Amino acid sequence: MTTSAAGSRRSSLTHDELGTPAEMAADGRAASRNLGLERRLERAARAAVSAPPSLRFEDYPAEVGKREITVSDAAARNYAQEFGYTFPMLNDPRLILARLAGAKVTPEAAVLSSSGQVLYLGRIDNKVEDITRPRYAATEPELRNALDAVLAGKAPKEARTRAVGCAINLESK
Repeated sequence: MTTSAAGSRRSSLTHDELGTPAEMAADGRAASRNLGLERRLERAARAAVSAPPSLRFEDYPAEVGKREITVSDAAARNYAQEFGYTFPMLNDPRLILARLAGAKVTPEAAVLSSSGQVLYLGRIDNKVEDITRPRYAATEPELRNALDAVLAGKAPKEARTRAVGCAINLESK
């Protein structure tokens, strides 16, 4: 070892003082085994060439039915906390409110009066006009418009809009 003018130490081993290429390769393999790198690299290589997991219900066994997929209250709270949601949330696993409001897809928003009358039912905004036609940005905030009207004591200009999303299976609960 030598010391530079700045006082930091650096290695000054000559090429001859280093191990042979075979010795250095063996040292590298031993270090990677100790760190578990070989297993990690093998797992990463297998994952890179394997098919991604399916998101289609049809690809899962029949004994894992669609209606068995639920979200616990704790999971909903964790999700809200993780994404910084501070508004009140309600978990409706038996779909009581979905039935009351007449919701058919998710996401679909409903504005109810204090007596349970549906004042607005539909999409949040028009960012997704159709499953095949998303917009870069919403141009019409339908839910916001409905809420503003209701808070002003008026009926929403559009009480119903066509929501686009995944169907809610109301018969399963």
